[in-house]
Amino acid sequence: MMTNMTDSLLLGQSVLLLLWDKVWPILAIFAGFSLIIFVHELGHFAVAKWCDVRVEKFAIGFGKELWGFTRGETRYSFNVLPMGGYVKMLGQEDFDDKTLELKAKHDPRSFANKGVGQRMAIVSAGVIMNLLFAFVLFIFVFIVGITAVPPTVGLVVPDTPAHRAGLRGGDVIRSINGTPTYEFKDLMMSILLAAPFEPLEFEIERGGETLPPVYITPEDNVQQGQMTIGIRQPATRRIAQVSRSQEGDDPTRPRVGDMIVEVGGTPVTDESFYEMFEILPYFDEFVVERRDPKSPGAPPQRVTVRIEPDVSVASADPVEKGLRDILGMVPLTRFENISPRQRAELAGIEQGDTVLMWDDVPLPTATVINRAVLDNPERDIAFVVRKEDGRRQSGFVRPGAPSKSRGTIQAWAEAIMDAAASGAPRARLIGVRPGGAAHRAGLATGDLVLRWDDDSYPSAVQVNRDIELRRMDSVAVTVRKPDGREHTTTLAIQKGGMIQALPQLIASEDLTVATVIAQRGGRPTAAAAANIPAGAVLRSIASESIKTWKQAIATFRANAGKDVEVVYLHGKEEARTTLHVPATLRTALNLPMYAWISSVDGQERATVESARGAQEPVLQFPEALANVLSTRVGKTVEVKYYRTPLAPLESASVLVTEEMLDPWDARIVMLGGVWGEVRTFTLQETNPLGAIRLGVRKTYDMVMQVYQTIDRMAFSRSLSADNISGPVGIVSLGGNVARQGTMQLFFFLAMLSANLAVLNFLPLPIVDGGLMVFLLIEKIKGSPVNIKIQVITQTVGIVLIVTAFLYVTFNDVVKLFN
Repeated sequence: MMTNMTDSLLLGQSVLLLLWDKVWPILAIFAGFSLIIFVHELGHFAVAKWCDVRVEKFAIGFGKELWGFTRGETRYSFNVLPMGGYVKMLGQEDFDDKTLELKAKHDPRSFANKGVGQRMAIVSAGVIMNLLFAFVLFIFVFIVGITAVPPTVGLVVPDTPAHRAGLRGGDVIRSINGTPTYEFKDLMMSILLAAPFEPLEFEIERGGETLPPVYITPEDNVQQGQMTIGIRQPATRRIAQVSRSQEGDDPTRPRVGDMIVEVGGTPVTDESFYEMFEILPYFDEFVVERRDPKSPGAPPQRVTVRIEPDVSVASADPVEKGLRDILGMVPLTRFENISPRQRAELAGIEQGDTVLMWDDVPLPTATVINRAVLDNPERDIAFVVRKEDGRRQSGFVRPGAPSKSRGTIQAWAEAIMDAAASGAPRARLIGVRPGGAAHRAGLATGDLVLRWDDDSYPSAVQVNRDIELRRMDSVAVTVRKPDGREHTTTLAIQKGGMIQALPQLIASEDLTVATVIAQRGGRPTAAAAANIPAGAVLRSIASESIKTWKQAIATFRANAGKDVEVVYLHGKEEARTTLHVPATLRTALNLPMYAWISSVDGQERATVESARGAQEPVLQFPEALANVLSTRVGKTVEVKYYRTPLAPLESASVLVTEEMLDPWDARIVMLGGVWGEVRTFTLQETNPLGAIRLGVRKTYDMVMQVYQTIDRMAFSRSLSADNISGPVGIVSLGGNVARQGTMQLFFFLAMLSANLAVLNFLPLPIVDGGLMVFLLIEKIKGSPVNIKIQVITQTVGIVLIVTAFLYVTFNDVVKLFN
């Protein structure tokens, strides 16, 4: 009996502790937000008293009073809805419901009877107090110290602006556009709020040396709906996460908690981790130190582990970004980056699924998948995928319409390969969907684009860029029909769909050729010249049986510059063909795929036309290398390179041949499927003057970020409104922050206080900024704004604020349940 009572008490205590663990962070953020509101309203209250205005009520929260007291002439109350507050002064916002006219206030202590200057001081006092509160909190946080992520580049994602600019893991970003970056959040906010299509100036420190300024233009991330340059947070050698393909009980697989100590026979240190981490997937195995969970006090054991890397291929075509090929053979596509509880996952699509059919297209390329998603917002797309365990699954996915940038006309442009340099059409329309925007405007597949907006004979890159990035809401188009007729129309660019999943991996263990690219640069690809058909399944290369694309790539590279026999299945029949494997600059120098090409013939960068316009990436970017080599065919040039990330700079002379113009092996990227723990440091300024300087900087940054966020959402549309949070989101996010520690909570409250200051002073009805506008007008014209106009604008303001409140609350609830 006693044992049962003890067990019941222990169970009750456990439940209470669990409940308290859930509740206290929410209570903490409610208390913190109430404090911010109190400070804001205290500003109004104090200045109103100083101006001898009678304050009737000082309230924290809205709605029914929960608790309060009266002292002197003022009622102090705490109300049921804590996300706000107000100070009620005599003569302020006192309307008669029948006449909608402001009641006359003859009392000299009425707010309405005070001078414009005094009323301006009262109205602005809340905002000033919030800024001062944020400033003081920031100073306190920086003096004590806060855990932060350093502004250091971790992983550089291939085929992104950072990759093209030559950023490397371990680079320290000291400033962006002259603004210092103290932590990784500063870096990401500068990128997130960047003006669309405008380059940012990066000051980079590498190996203790400051490099010349690097200019990088952020791109719009189709999955996240925000600007990015393609970098990840800095990490440590300790593995914090492994992909599903690496999971399992096999002791030769990497595990969470393992410490990476050796890659390819080279020791890995904290200083060399970033460089070695990039090449880790190119090796069959590496060495870790692993502790036995059953003997935590025992020294770690060195264990050799192996991985089967995922393979990704960068596109060589600025128009067809989804055509990721190997010697002209496009492998089947796999999904990655599946966002939890979003459209793709809800439809049953999982990380690593191989796409067998999409939108009724068998063996689709990533281009087919991406365009079908963009073209079909809120319409079902049929699909068939193969799971990693071999099961086939069919279903439907309905892309959601984003709130901003990605666009569609339910048609696309393709380049006309034999078009003249000028004076002739360079793009034709393809994929015009029946009933879509382009079809309704009278356009059809095969139409030649004569004029696009203000440009004659636009390129396919330009047309697709304007559509996909939704640079405009509508565009004037003139096309030539196949029968010679010209047709001019105004075409609406609609919002495109999103499923929050990226089809950018290849099916590593499925050697099916989805399609074959016929030409590149006016020359047949290796696969097309060998007459390998779409749907072929590779069996062997150069008499070597192959099971994965990684093996195929390695065999092709080992035979670069030679003819090899390729055996494949087409249907149920086995076929053979001879394929010439083009030599590349790396194979000619006997370099691994990850070797860093520094310069060719003294040239370190080259101009490349991309979907974002002309850029000048480093030669590590394949198309930049191809452009440099294209002007030096038949010449012997000096090539400078790093054989491995830690090797010294070397040089060699190479005769450039025509087949080197396709750097096919440089487009292939191996992904290891392991991630290290996020690296942190203590951001602290013990010098009070330094803390004050940092507090001023942070407060200023927070204020400017709010204005930039509004601009990016409302005008340039480079930031989705889905990224903002309302009361529910603030409570949820704040609760998570509270669990991270007191300083993190104080920092979060300082951010909220600065945000509240800006939002309260926007020139909108109801908030302080709207009242300030009326006071400025009154000061200029010498009399108050007509009361009916004030009532109408305030009514409109209430409607707008309630609508915005409902919108962000809905988004917050969706995110919370996700």
